[in-house]
Amino acid sequence: MDIHSVGKRGTVFEFDDPYRTNVYVINGDKHVFVCDTFCGSDSMEIIKEHLKKIEADRKPIVIFNSHSHYDHVWGNGSLDAIMVIAHIECRRLLESEGRDALDKYDEHRRGEVVSRMPDVVFEKRVTFAEEGVELFHTPGHTVDSASCMDTHDKILFVGDNIETPIPYLNEPDLAPYISTLESYLDLEWKYVVPGHDLVQTDDALIRENIEYLRGVESWCLDLSDLETGIAGRHIMNLAAIAEKLENGLVTEIVTEHYRQAAAFLESRERTPTANQILAKLAVIADRS
Repeated sequence: MDIHSVGKRGTVFEFDDPYRTNVYVINGDKHVFVCDTFCGSDSMEIIKEHLKKIEADRKPIVIFNSHSHYDHVWGNGSLDAIMVIAHIECRRLLESEGRDALDKYDEHRRGEVVSRMPDVVFEKRVTFAEEGVELFHTPGHTVDSASCMDTHDKILFVGDNIETPIPYLNEPDLAPYISTLESYLDLEWKYVVPGHDLVQTDDALIRENIEYLRGVESWCLDLSDLETGIAGRHIMNLAAIAEKLENGLVTEIVTEHYRQAAAFLESRERTPTANQILAKLAVIADRS
């Protein structure tokens, strides 16, 4: 793993086990803000050691969850935080899906997972004015996705809303996602901290992700033009949104795109994972 400063009061903890994930910490004047808590107590022990080292361990801790996925919340209960704050949909999703995630992704647990739900929720925005920290709803990767802006250092933490080479999709309606990424372009920031990528110093990745989303929205992507790795993730995205596509959205061009994706996958090695994805693609591809 790697720990490095960003701005005057920010620290990015780049964890690499079980996979690359960033935790962003803001050492405010009166509070410490911990943006996401990764996969359990092991990572939060590193955070606590760091806070002690910089003599910030006596400040009240505020945890911000960018969304409800397990790799962003499993360390919530391992910090003695005065509050866990998230979008209202984040709490609802944790209530309905959190227990299943503990079983499904147990192999990714690192240390102890002490469950703690967000106890402060918001719908649009909440501002810690004296600290220069703003939290706001930015639907995209998930419906509950939210972002954090350190207005003092001009650092934007976006969770999983941007990702290399293309973002992971969970919802078929991409208009809110595109709107969110476009809104990032209008903000005044020096650095963007993603959930699973290098800290960004320009808007290139945001624009690349917007281009991909627009391609999916118009169903004009040609699988043969995509690099193998990008095509593979795109097919995973198609599988993820298949069951949520409403009948009115499934036009002939959509069905044909799913058929091409299934044919692409069938031409590769047939693994158990590939078979599961094919079954999901069939929900759309097999329509007459």
